[in-house]
Amino acid sequence: SMYIPTGTSNNVTLPALDFGSDDFTIEMWARDFDTSEMGSFWNNYNGSSHGLYIANVAPNLAVHCKFGGTSHDISGTWNGNDWSHIAVVRNGSTVTLYADGSSLGTATVSGTMSSSGAITMGGTPATANAEGYFDEIRVSNTARYTGTYTPPTTAFTADSNTLLLIQPDWDGGLGADSSGNKNDFTPTNLVATDQVIDTPTLNYCTYNPIDTLQNNNIALSEGNLTVSINTDDEVRGTIAIPTSGKWYWEYLKQDTV
Repeated sequence: SMYIPTGTSNNVTLPALDFGSDDFTIEMWARDFDTSEMGSFWNNYNGSSHGLYIANVAPNLAVHCKFGGTSHDISGTWNGNDWSHIAVVRNGSTVTLYADGSSLGTATVSGTMSSSGAITMGGTPATANAEGYFDEIRVSNTARYTGTYTPPTTAFTADSNTLLLIQPDWDGGLGADSSGNKNDFTPTNLVATDQVIDTPTLNYCTYNPIDTLQNNNIALSEGNLTVSINTDDEVRGTIAIPTSGKWYWEYLKQDTV
């Protein structure tokens, strides 16, 4: 998955995609992104002509969009602490916001969705942050979901309707478009270590920043997946120790010189 640290200057961007008045689907898996806006997915974050942006305003997931000069807001309760499948779909005159296969609400729209400026995920030039994990980001020029659905659990495969497909474990690199359309994101203040192996189908526990011993020298990073620690320090994970059965756990140790 792709980890975006908090901060208005940490983001990935690419030039705008313009749907006009056509159907579309914007979807992704997301986990643990903070309770401020995740950044615009369509243009200008705070501008009067914004096209579309998705926000986590706990406990609600929200989408704000503008069609034919009229603004629409859709929101609903969701669980943003675990991996969730998010989709925004235009199907004719209806825009629907989905989380984990269920509709959180709809809006009746008409006309063209405004689009001027880059698609941005992460912090924006305004005040938004987007700390969290994102995986399987796909944009399509068709309505892929038109009712309750079971979220996909395998990697997407690009087809003729795929405009953009970001699979952070793809060998093309962080933010590289694997759809063949070369709509590559440009990372800002993100590095190779922000491409992590925590995914919706391979979910790692995180370290608990409030459950530490001798924590003067403990430094957590990458959304509490990574810890820099001295010999006498201790930090516990967020999965409890089982009391029965057979279990195992893994970690990757890297020495510093």
